[in-house]
Amino acid sequence: MRKRLSLIICSISVLATFAAVPVVVAETTTEQSTDTTTATQKEALRERLEKKKAELSIKLGEAEKQRITSRCSSAQGKVKSLSENVSGRGTVRQQAYAKLVEKLEALVPKLQAKGVDTATLETQISSLKEKIAKFDADLSLYRDSITDLKEVDCTTDPEAFQAALQAARTLRDALVDDALDIRTYVNNTIKETIKSIRQQLSAQESTTSEPTTAPNATNQTEGTN
Repeated sequence: MRKRLSLIICSISVLATFAAVPVVVAETTTEQSTDTTTATQKEALRERLEKKKAELSIKLGEAEKQRITSRCSSAQGKVKSLSENVSGRGTVRQQAYAKLVEKLEALVPKLQAKGVDTATLETQISSLKEKIAKFDADLSLYRDSITDLKEVDCTTDPEAFQAALQAARTLRDALVDDALDIRTYVNNTIKETIKSIRQQLSAQESTTSEPTTAPNATNQTEGTN
């Protein structure tokens, strides 16, 4: 059991290091819509972008529009790479979180079998799952935002591009905060609880291994005759 607890703590340490890796940053790049994009998809994209422009109060001057438009030709294809990075890194991070929760949940019944009160750990696991769910939701929104950024044509609608870019940056910042929140909670709360449980089990093992038989009475009286 102590060995398994050590493995859990090791996993937490690895996850904490992994959680410190910044979520990939959205750059000021774009890629023109592909020919395979349907009219329905284009209309849905247009509606989303119009909504974002309204929500973010995007209104560019002519100089800003020209600045964005002038950079489009050199930026083609880069958002596609960004989208692939977001998908890959996000998936790896989600898998790491899921694996940690799986290990922690599998540990609970084993601790209970040893007589350990796991109420605190179970509550912390639930809180961790909530934090991970928030990360998953924000990651999904971020991926959608990157897709919009990839599909918008900034040469014809630089304001829509600016809205998509600003939305992506906001969601990127939210993901960074989510990952940091998970990392801090795992390190400062769950890891400390498991260390405390390991100390408790160690104390129990020490108590169990202590001699329980009385000293030999014959040895006690030797030399007294």
